[in-house]
Formats: sequence, structure tokens, C-alpha cells
Amino acid sequence: MYNLVIIDDETFVLDALRDFVKYEDFGFNLSEDFSSAKEAMEYISTNKVDAVITDIRMDDGDGFSIAEFCQTNYPHIQIAFMSAYREFEYAKKALSYNAVSYITKPFIKEEFIDVLKRFYAALSKNHSTPENTFVDVDFRFDCQRLFSDLYCGIINDYEDFTQRLSLLQLDIDPGKSKAILINLHISDFNNYIANKWRHEEFRLYNAIDSIMPFFNDDFYAFTLLYSKANIEFLIISKKDINDLESKAESFLKKLKSNLSNLLNISVSADIVSVHSSLSLLINSPDTAHDTESIIHNDTFDAVMDYVNNNFSSITSISEVAKFAALSPAYFGSFFKQKTGENFNNYINKLKIEKAKKLIEQDSNKISNICYELGYNSPRYFYKMFKQYTGLTPAQYKKNL
Repeated sequence: MYNLVIIDDETFVLDALRDFVKYEDFGFNLSEDFSSAKEAMEYISTNKVDAVITDIRMDDGDGFSIAEFCQTNYPHIQIAFMSAYREFEYAKKALSYNAVSYITKPFIKEEFIDVLKRFYAALSKNHSTPENTFVDVDFRFDCQRLFSDLYCGIINDYEDFTQRLSLLQLDIDPGKSKAILINLHISDFNNYIANKWRHEEFRLYNAIDSIMPFFNDDFYAFTLLYSKANIEFLIISKKDINDLESKAESFLKKLKSNLSNLLNISVSADIVSVHSSLSLLINSPDTAHDTESIIHNDTFDAVMDYVNNNFSSITSISEVAKFAALSPAYFGSFFKQKTGENFNNYINKLKIEKAKKLIEQDSNKISNICYELGYNSPRYFYKMFKQYTGLTPAQYKKNL
């Protein structure tokens, strides 16, 4: 977890931001918030801080002086500015401090989350060095999601792929790095789960993920999907690494031995396909998106029943992926491939349709409907409602 500090001289803004998002989901610990620029700088001087979101105009200083203080003394700290003023000069000056973002109040939740993701991408670049083998869960998920989208055929634009890849700052050249798709098959899977593992299925996949190294000196390894007895993962060479096939064979031999020794599990491993560069995978039919032999229609039907019956209480894609026994990254790609829609958009549509019915019944105050549907912020609910209907909830009710 990275440590985040938020600075704003309006206490109601700080009160709102404490619960605005679940910071842990994006790899951050909201360690402190301050209404004073001076107090914030004193804290930064004596505590480990990785990222700062600061207002620009404050009573005892401004956000630019905080950014300058951090840039001079703690250059690793990532900075983002927030302001109620949409002034070009502010935004221009923010760029001079290498700020990851300049957002205006009132906040839109997606924009705020985007700031956290930008922070995370910048801070996580150190994870790609061989000296540090620990990889944060969220960073691993971001990597898995990118390559799951690639292999499911969702990414069909080279520029889009390279842009997303650059945010992760991996030692990968899409034009030169080779890719090998591998299928890991767990022998006698049902018997192993029932008599040896005796835990929830998804915990087994998590255990295998933890045993499989995320990277070494030669390549990265990204899990794409897991479903029942099969796990598909991708090995991608780092820049200027040759002979990836023999390195992959040695890696698989060691991985099978580790799984046997640590989990008492027997697996077979097959190389499904080899690609001379990642760039050739875009719009390629020869990818892992043909998974009908692994993921059957009844799995998808069960997932849709679960989503349609529980959408009000669903808080993240991870819980639905767990229900489907798929990795969250692959589930997002799989869901979009099947429905043509982003998972979060689909959930929001269901919630707004339910909200319309509740408003029509006049059974609840609009603010109560917001919380009943699982939205933490009435303002975000109003924004989503207007985005999908063209009207605010009050306008919709009046038009009835």
C-alpha cells in the first residue's frame, strides 16, 4: 500500500473525501488529511508519503508551494491538484510541477479514481526491477486486465494498447517482445478440491498465483484466466531477450515442481501458441479468446442470474468473478466479450432502471433510493441517473 495525503482548507471537502472511494481498492492508504498547508508539509517531513492531492487556494499557503516543497525535498512523491476554479493558468502551472492531474470541484468519482490509478502507475514502475520481487495486488491486476483484454480481442487498436502499456511502465517492447500462451491443467481437479484442498476454489487460484513469479530477469508471467481445472497464463519477454521458448520450458519445469512440493498438486503444462511480437496479437484470431472448451454457456448463464438478482449489493467486479471462479481481470474481458458492455456500465444500467421504478412507485425519498441501490454518494447517483436518462431524479419524478 502507498501512503496518500489530502490537503484542503475546507473541512467539508475533507469529510467527503475520507469516504469518497475505498482507497485500499486502488493500492492506497489514506494516512492523513490536512486543512493547513503548513501542517501538511510538517507531516510530510517526518512521515513516509507517496502521493499528495492538494487544493490550490488555501488560507495559509497554496498547492503550488506544497508541490515545490515535495519536488525539492521528496521528488518521489506524486502530486495532483484540485480546485474549484477552471482556470487555464492553474492547469498550465500544474504541468510545470509534473502533476499527474488537475481536477476541478465538484468531483466526479471516475475522475478522482483516475487520479489514484495514475498515481499507482507512476509509483509501481519500481516493481519491474529485479531487486524487488514483491508486486502489489492492484498493480498485478492492472497488468492482467490489460493482457486479458488483448487476448480476448477487446483491444483492437495498437495506439490504445501501447498507451495502456506505457502507464504500467513495464520493460516490454510491443514490437519486439515475444509472447507465449501456456495452459496449466490440474490433474484430478474435483478430487483434489474435495479431499486435499478443502477450501474455496478461488483460494487455490490465489495460492497458485502467489507461487508463480510475476517476473524474473528474462520475462513477465501474467495469469489470463482460471476456470475449474485450467489456468491460462502469458509469458512475455523483456526487451532484447532471445530464446524465450527454452527459458519458458525451464520455468514450467520449476513451476510444476514448486506446485507439487508446496500444494501437493499435479499439473501438466502445454504451450498453446507462440507469437513473435505482442503487436501481432492485435486483431489476431489466434489468441486465447476462443475459450468455449473451458468456459461453457451455463457458467455465463449462472453469472447473469447472479448479477441480475444481486446488482444492488454488488460493490466490485471481484465478487462476481469469485462467483464465476474466474480471475477478475479475465472476467471483465469475458463479460464484455459476451455482452458487448463494460461490467460497471451494465451494473449501473440495472441500478438506474430499478431507480426509475422506485421513483415511479413514489415509495421512497430519492436520497433513500440512492443508498438502497448501493451508491455511497447521492451526487454520484444523480450524475449516473442523468447520464443514463438525460434527467435528474427530481426532473424524472416531476415529468411523471
